Amino acid sequence: MFVFGCGKKQEIDCIVGNQNVIVGGETGQELSPTQVFRKNNGTEPGTLDPHRAEGVPASNVLRDLFEGLVMEDPSGA
Repeated sequence: MFVFGCGKKQEIDCIVGNQNVIVGGETGQELSPTQVFRKNNGTEPGTLDPHRAEGVPASNVLRDLFEGLVMEDPSGA
């Protein structure tokens, strides 16, 4: 995950994973060493097997997992 932040100067701080790489400028606020993203899915999916998944909870998780694997061209095809 990349997080970019710009200060008052035209310099960028970049945080990559658990490392704080300072390209220039002020560092800002120190982040927690553990970065966790939590998403409420309602209930746990019964399975993550795409061929056996049923219901909204499994569909939500599978859509999020496969979203970055397919891209549409500008025409939408």
